[in-house]
Amino acid sequence: MSCTVRLGLVLMLAVTMLPRALPASTLTILSPDLPSQSEPGGKGRDSEIVATVLEHCGYYAKFRVVPFGRHIRSFTDYDSADAVTTVPADRDVAGYPSKPYIWYQNGASVLQSSRVKPYTLAGLADLRVVAFANAREILGLEDIIGTLDEYQELSNQRLHSSMLYFGRVDVVLSDGLIFSEINKRMARDPQFRARVDMTEPLLFTPMFDPEPFRLVFRDRKVRDAFNQCFSDLEGRGLIRAINVRHVDRHRDVVGHGYLGY
Repeated sequence: MSCTVRLGLVLMLAVTMLPRALPASTLTILSPDLPSQSEPGGKGRDSEIVATVLEHCGYYAKFRVVPFGRHIRSFTDYDSADAVTTVPADRDVAGYPSKPYIWYQNGASVLQSSRVKPYTLAGLADLRVVAFANAREILGLEDIIGTLDEYQELSNQRLHSSMLYFGRVDVVLSDGLIFSEINKRMARDPQFRARVDMTEPLLFTPMFDPEPFRLVFRDRKVRDAFNQCFSDLEGRGLIRAINVRHVDRHRDVVGHGYLGY
C-alpha cells in the first residue's frame, strides 16, 4: 500500500472519529392561547422563554396552541405531546414538572379618567368588576364578591375591553400584559375603533401576588435538562432580558408594576 493511500485512510478514519453536531430533537409542546404570551408560531413571552431554553439544551420546540385550560386536559388525556406549558405551580399534573420558568402578574385595570382607582381588594367594593374564567378561585375573590356592585367572569377577554370602554364595568381583573395586548389589537381594528375612542389611557395596578408556572414533561431526562439549561440562562441574565423586552412593549399601561421589571 502506497504512502498516499495509507495517509488517505488515516485521514478518513480521523474524520469519522470527530464528534458531530447532532440535529436538534423536536419536542411537541402544548400551550394555551394567550395574547402576547403564547400564540401560534411560538410567538409571545412564555413561548419564547420555553423555546430559548430548549434550544440551549439541543431541542427544537414545536408548539401546538389550544384554548387555555384545554392545554392541560389535552396533555393529560392524550399522549401526542412531549410537554405542556403554563401549568400553575400548585396544579398536580401527571408527568415531570419543571422548576417555575415564568410568572404572570394579575391586577386591576381601569381607565385613567375613571373616578375610581382601586389599589387593593377592599377598594373594589361597590364597583362593577369583570374577570377571566375561574378568577374567583384563582385570585381568591370569594370573600369580596359579596361587596361588589356586580361581578362577571368571561373567558373571551376581548369582551372585557369592550365593557370597560363602553362604561359597562369599572374594573377589569386580568394579567396586565395580556389585557394591554388585547386593547392594542382592538385599537387597530377599524370596526371597533369607529364605535369607541380607545385613545383613553389605561391604568394597571398589580393587586395580586405574581403567580409562578411550570412546564410538565413526559420524559424525566428532558425535564432535568430543561431545569439545568434554564438555570444557566437565568444566571446569564437572558431570561430577565426576554421578560423586560416583552414588558417594555406595554410600559405605557403597566409601568414598572409588572413583576418589578
